[in-house]
Amino acid sequence: MLDLKTFPADGFGFIKKLREYFLTVGEGTVELTINLVVMVLVERFYDQQGLGVYAYLLSLLFIISYISEFGIPRFTEHQIAKTDRHPDDQFEILSKSCQTVLCLSLLVASLLFLSAGYDAAHTRIAERTAAYLIIAAILPLRSLNRLKLSVLRGYGQHDLVAKLQTTKRLIFLGAMFLLLLIHVPPSYLFLAFLATEVFLTVAASVKLKLPGIWKTWIGFRSVRSTLTQGYQYLFADDALDVVLYVDFLILGFFVSAWELGVYAEASILARFFLMVPISIKPIFRRRYTLMTTQGEFQRAAMTFQRTIKIMFYLQSLLAL
Repeated sequence: MLDLKTFPADGFGFIKKLREYFLTVGEGTVELTINLVVMVLVERFYDQQGLGVYAYLLSLLFIISYISEFGIPRFTEHQIAKTDRHPDDQFEILSKSCQTVLCLSLLVASLLFLSAGYDAAHTRIAERTAAYLIIAAILPLRSLNRLKLSVLRGYGQHDLVAKLQTTKRLIFLGAMFLLLLIHVPPSYLFLAFLATEVFLTVAASVKLKLPGIWKTWIGFRSVRSTLTQGYQYLFADDALDVVLYVDFLILGFFVSAWELGVYAEASILARFFLMVPISIKPIFRRRYTLMTTQGEFQRAAMTFQRTIKIMFYLQSLLAL
């Protein structure tokens, strides 16, 4: 059985909303800051060549993990919010999503593991084959963790997700700094990602236990059905996060590690201007889903228009 704590219904009070925004945007700020700090540290220890290797493998990890999820976490988040206060329906959704994400991530990880030698031989950045093996080990953990966080967002627990994510990134920063101090090759720096995913697996399991994978197995037909539904969310919303790393992946096949490192120094700063909208979008997703589920289309439209004006004003100030 699904072991979930009782999640309270949304309260749209001013204090609650302010706290949600502060924690969520703060978590996004921590992510941006740590990414910048890590890239600076990698360059300090390994120069632009090491940074190029790191940037390429980072883009590979993010893009492959996003594709292997196939939109299932976002689909699950939407369905959890849509079936608010219907635990039986939520349990069925979680069972299907959990099984689908695990099967797909294991499949992609296996393909990456088997093709690691071939992949390393077809780039110009001189990364090591072991990096692909580490990324293959990360994929199943990362996919299930993202599913858990999406479920918590579906229940409206944005502050809890922000705390888990912030703690994870701080641990990542510490693990990365330790690896840099002992001078591991850039390709092995992704052991820090593996450590943080292990941490998040344990920490998130305390707050949310997913259904047993094999005890509730419902067959590959349901997995295929879930994939079809999740596909609708594949190129929506979080695709923006992936677009920010596509250039690193493509350039890795055509330029040297040093040239890619120089490019990475400049391009990462562009993420600063997307910090606020990317950070707070989970809050609005659940809010609009609840409104439309309850038939409050006019209210949702008015809220959406007001949010657009506020975000445009805020982004204009940041640009200035």
